[in-house]
Amino acid sequence: MQRKPTMATSTQDGVQNMQLEQIVSRSRMEAVDALARLIPSATQMGSLQELRKQYDAYAQTNGTKLAEVSATRTSEMVGVVKGVEEAVESVQFIDSTLRNIRYLTEDCQGLITSKQTVHELSIVRRNLEKVIEHVEVVSSVESRAQKVQEMLRNPSNFVKAYEKLAALEADIASLLSAVAKDAKDPQQGVEALEAFFVKVGKTNTIVEDHLWHICDDIVSLCENRPFEVVEYAKVIQCQEIIEEKRRSNKVQFTEKRWRDKFIKRLQSRAKQKFQSMIEQADSGTLPPTDICSELTDKLVGLVNYYDIVKPCFPPNFMIFEAVQKTYHEQITAVIGILGKQYRDLSNTEIIEILSFVESYQDLMQTLDVSERDLWIPVHSAENVEGKVTFGVRFLLAEYRKRLLNSLKSWNMKLMELELSDPPKQRNTGKYWSPTMVDMFHSVNEQINTVTTAGNGALKIFVTETCLGSILIFQILYKEGIRGLPAKDALYLQRMSACINNGLSAHDMAEELSESLDESIDERYHGILSVEDVCRGFLDVCNVAVDATVQHIFRDPGFKKLLQQLFDKSWAKGQVTASVVLTLKDYLYELRDYIEPSYFKRLCERCMQELCQVYTEYLLVNATALLGEHKLGRLEKDHASFVQFFSEMVQAKRVKVAFQLIQDFIALASAPSIERFNLSYTLLLKNQAWFPSDLAERIVMQRFDGQMLEAQQGIKQLHEQWEKEGSRQQLPRKGAHRRLRSLNFQFPDRQAPGSQSSSEAI
Repeated sequence: MQRKPTMATSTQDGVQNMQLEQIVSRSRMEAVDALARLIPSATQMGSLQELRKQYDAYAQTNGTKLAEVSATRTSEMVGVVKGVEEAVESVQFIDSTLRNIRYLTEDCQGLITSKQTVHELSIVRRNLEKVIEHVEVVSSVESRAQKVQEMLRNPSNFVKAYEKLAALEADIASLLSAVAKDAKDPQQGVEALEAFFVKVGKTNTIVEDHLWHICDDIVSLCENRPFEVVEYAKVIQCQEIIEEKRRSNKVQFTEKRWRDKFIKRLQSRAKQKFQSMIEQADSGTLPPTDICSELTDKLVGLVNYYDIVKPCFPPNFMIFEAVQKTYHEQITAVIGILGKQYRDLSNTEIIEILSFVESYQDLMQTLDVSERDLWIPVHSAENVEGKVTFGVRFLLAEYRKRLLNSLKSWNMKLMELELSDPPKQRNTGKYWSPTMVDMFHSVNEQINTVTTAGNGALKIFVTETCLGSILIFQILYKEGIRGLPAKDALYLQRMSACINNGLSAHDMAEELSESLDESIDERYHGILSVEDVCRGFLDVCNVAVDATVQHIFRDPGFKKLLQQLFDKSWAKGQVTASVVLTLKDYLYELRDYIEPSYFKRLCERCMQELCQVYTEYLLVNATALLGEHKLGRLEKDHASFVQFFSEMVQAKRVKVAFQLIQDFIALASAPSIERFNLSYTLLLKNQAWFPSDLAERIVMQRFDGQMLEAQQGIKQLHEQWEKEGSRQQLPRKGAHRRLRSLNFQFPDRQAPGSQSSSEAI
């Protein structure tokens, strides 16, 4: 009987049907949207069939790939299962076999009644085998050694022969070790066996004789039969490898140290080459020149070691370095012996020795020897044999001493001629003397003497010494200029010659510097500096210029003329005109004597001296120069000075030099206190040392009727002085200090020859 559905069941089914309808509806809508994207317009509806075909093709392809992947995975899983099954079977078989072995072992132990006897018999058998092996080694030693000796007769088989000898020695070492370990009396056993190994020792001696034999003429052998030397080097390497293995295995043995012995033998042979020379140098029977010549010849052998011998050996042998060290020790010993004889050597011999040292060091550097390994003692030091080696210091010091004495003596003679002989005059009218030319000629001669020996350290040393002598000569020359009597009739001509000589010497110093830069080796560039020498000659010119200017201003007539500044004749314009005319006569005469490049400096120096003297007298008589007529005279003086010196000195320098005159005129002619303060402010900017108390005297005299206003102006002056003086870092109190440092005087402390305000115009 069919059961009717209840109300709840029917309701639930209705809900499910609605959900199903919604899903179907949503799926249809998504399908329609997807189709709309694929077919955006109705005109493309014809491609629907084509899309279905593509879909079927994609579905078929994906199904095929899925089937292939599934088949592959299934096959792999089947293989894994089979492997696991086989592993289980193997484990079970091994377990069964182990149980059988254990059972059989226990069964055999029960069957054997003499187990200990069997064990001892096994040990005896092993020992017997070792004895037989040792007997075979002993019996074959002599024949194997004989075979090695036969192979050694052919140098091409040297390495193979040594390998067999090394194997034989290894067998013997193993045999002796076993005997020492197992015998009841090890010492007796070893001594009994050594009689069988005599031939091995002789064979080993033959190998060493071959190695030591090549040391006697290794250069020739490396040059003519290099492959043979290479074979010997390989033998030494093999021996080192064998000894290293024995050390790592902690086997006791006697080290042969063939490489050390080989190198020491080479060093000994190298040392023997110098033995006779050292004895002759020490006894003085061989001249230093011949010693240097022989040393140079011996260096050829060292070069052969670098070019011919070194390539035949492995780098770690350091054959050349070892032999070079011995050569260097012996050369150092020879130079040390010659250094002890420095007082008895001539300059030529000293140069020859120093030249050899330099050429030797240069040669070694081309052979890749470091400077540290080329050091030759320059002071007392103990060498290998305990003898004192003086090195090259005494040779350098002795040559420098002689060179300086020679140059000093020559320079003193030149100075005597400079001060005694009249200067020469060229066709151009310029004066000169041959002093500087002769001095540079002697310097160049000394430098050229060592140039033949090379352009390296020795030339640098001699050149530095010569430059030092030039600096000393400059000091002597300047002292001669300062000490020349003013009464000398040719004073101006001599000073002109000194100025011209200094200029020409400066040019010659620059030429020397250029020639040195071109001639010396590049590695020594920058060591020599001729700048101090060049500046020194310009300083000579400056000293001569100062002496010339002082001579002019100390001329009694000109000095008397300057003392008449600001007196009655000055007010008429006679003094200033005479001063300018006198300077014009002097300078025009000197213009014909001095090179144009330095004549302008002489004119500028005269201008500075005149400005200083004129300023001194101006400040001394400042309060007496406040009238209109006197200020007009100052204006004319300024114009005369500027016009005269502008012909020979730059206008800017002339303006600065005589700026004080214009500033003083502006200050003294100020119509009011305010204008006076402004003028004083401007004056301080140019002449910060101008004292405020002098300005106070001027303002008191100018504005005597305006006491209150004058006092206020004076206060401002002092404040201005404090401000400007502080900024210029000049004394704030007592401006006399600045003037006294220039030998200036104030009216209340009159200078000799000056006039008081009442006596001045």
